[in-house]
Amino acid sequence: MSNRLKSYFSHRTISQKLLFMLIVTGIVTATLCTLIAASIWRFVIHSQIEPDYTHNLKVISELSQNIDELNKQLPTLLAVDSHAIDTKLIATFDEQGNLLDQLSLNNLPLPAKQLHELYAYYLKQGRFSPEVVSLKLKNGTPYTLLVLYKYKTEVLFNSKFLLMLISLFLAAILLIRIIQMQSRRWLIDPVLHLKAVTHQVSSYQNYNVRANKVFFDEIGNLVDAFNTMLSQIQARDHLLTDARDKANRSQKKAEVSTNEIKKTNIRLEEEARVRSAMERKLLEFQDFLNGIINSMPSIMIALTPKYRITLWNQQAEKLTSISAGQAINHRIDDAFPFMLFYLDLVHQASKTGQVQTVSQAEIKISGITRFYSIMIYPLKGRGQQDVVIKLDDITDQKHLQELVVQSEKMMSLGGLAAGMAHEINNPLGGILQNVQNLTRRLSAGLPKNQQIADDLGLSMTTIEEYLKAREIPSLIENITHAGHRAVDIVTNMLQFSRNAAPELEQCDLNELTRQALQIARTETTFHELQAESGLIISELYDPELPTIPCIPSEIEQVIINLLKNAAQALSEYGCPSGTPEIKLNVQQQETYAVIEVIDNGIGMDDDTRRRVFEPFFTTKDVGKGTGLGLSVSYFIISSHHHGILDVQSEPGKGAHFSIRLPIRPLRLQLD
Repeated sequence: MSNRLKSYFSHRTISQKLLFMLIVTGIVTATLCTLIAASIWRFVIHSQIEPDYTHNLKVISELSQNIDELNKQLPTLLAVDSHAIDTKLIATFDEQGNLLDQLSLNNLPLPAKQLHELYAYYLKQGRFSPEVVSLKLKNGTPYTLLVLYKYKTEVLFNSKFLLMLISLFLAAILLIRIIQMQSRRWLIDPVLHLKAVTHQVSSYQNYNVRANKVFFDEIGNLVDAFNTMLSQIQARDHLLTDARDKANRSQKKAEVSTNEIKKTNIRLEEEARVRSAMERKLLEFQDFLNGIINSMPSIMIALTPKYRITLWNQQAEKLTSISAGQAINHRIDDAFPFMLFYLDLVHQASKTGQVQTVSQAEIKISGITRFYSIMIYPLKGRGQQDVVIKLDDITDQKHLQELVVQSEKMMSLGGLAAGMAHEINNPLGGILQNVQNLTRRLSAGLPKNQQIADDLGLSMTTIEEYLKAREIPSLIENITHAGHRAVDIVTNMLQFSRNAAPELEQCDLNELTRQALQIARTETTFHELQAESGLIISELYDPELPTIPCIPSEIEQVIINLLKNAAQALSEYGCPSGTPEIKLNVQQQETYAVIEVIDNGIGMDDDTRRRVFEPFFTTKDVGKGTGLGLSVSYFIISSHHHGILDVQSEPGKGAHFSIRLPIRPLRLQLD
């Protein structure tokens, strides 16, 4: 039976064993508490109710016929309550206080005097309780009883109860001791044993010891794991010992090859320094090339055969407002949609290896039109079919070419105009002189005319009436007006073709411009614009502008001409904004003094802008313009002052004329 219990508990878990011990301890404790509670309850039950002895006496006396019958009943009363009280004495007195009978424990009669003394003694002290009871028999006779008694009470801790209690305590202590010993055997001893083995391992590095497994519980599993760990550590220790031996042998070999490694390291360090220097040089050279590419005024873009961007310089960033980081590895038609029209040339350059060019391409970005020359050439030396696109801004060159063509055209037309002016001037003078003579000879105020009319029998008054009826004077006036207009044209043509050396003088361009504006304000068109549309003229002058060498009358003539043209354009064609405005600005730009006349009229298309300085070209109605005003102004600025007269205009955005005069000493100009 014992072996079975040992086997049973050896295979239980620690929690099950603790539960068993707690159950046994609980049962013992409950049993002991139950026994103690039962003993106390028994004492309380027997002692909590005192029998009402005097009440019993009164009841028996009321049932008795006479005193003799009462005296006979007293022993019976004592027998009934003997389990609860201990009666010392009962004495019966009549109504006069005479002692009739007495009943005592020792049956010894006491005199009445001693009864009173005994009553007084027990009243003050003593173990018996004295009490005087007034009785009335059944027949109504009154009597008095003197009773000396005490109640019987149970003894709580009597000898049997104490013996039983001591036995229970001893049994509980023994059981607790047994449980403690069993707990030590089940829990503490295996742990202490495992601790001792652990101390052997940790203190003495003894991996040969093993812990004994007694029970198959958690501690038993821990013992198995600990023994397994010791086995693995022991095996690892053997491996480490073998590895240490191998390491010692390898160390010897390593010591042999250390010198060779040091030498190799020295060579590697030297090679690393050389390579680092080469990489630094390559990076510097790469930065240098990038600096060259980014510093070029041209737009440089490199593409793969799939039209992916591999190079995007700063000029490309400025033109497209797209950074290199955003453009690299993207298609060219996504980053620069303009090149979509030239992808066939990119493909052709990649396939054939031939350079493809576009002499003039128009690009419009942010509302500004610029002209570029495009060169697409294959990238050689990489074993790939990459191409490079180079775009150069030729807007200024194109504009200069237009100016050169314009200048050459004007020079050729100048020679033609000079010849025509001389050929026309002579017959024109004869026409005007003959018209003047015709007017004089038809006038009635000359005596010679009156004399010849009288000789012929004619009346000058009749002749005048005839001429007026036939509107001959108005025809003569038209001939005269046309002649003078032809004279003006010839004069402008002669001035247009003049190549004489000008006489320059230092001039305040701000003051000269103010005077020209005052003169232009007197023109009828200015008055009409200010009265009808509220013409706004804004002026901006540069007080720091130095004096420049020029011919004041000619510069004044050019400014007035530009102001009149602007006012006439605003008057005839109106302005998109509704309120006409002319801006007159004088400022310095680098080495030039610049006069700008800007209006907000309807502007000009490209064809009109290119021909605006040609002689005899005009957009005005027939008879309202000669077409020589701007051409003469152009030659005044370019030939006489070595400056530039330029115009910028687009349809609906007004016209911007600028006069650029070089700022330099007078002696250089005269040279």
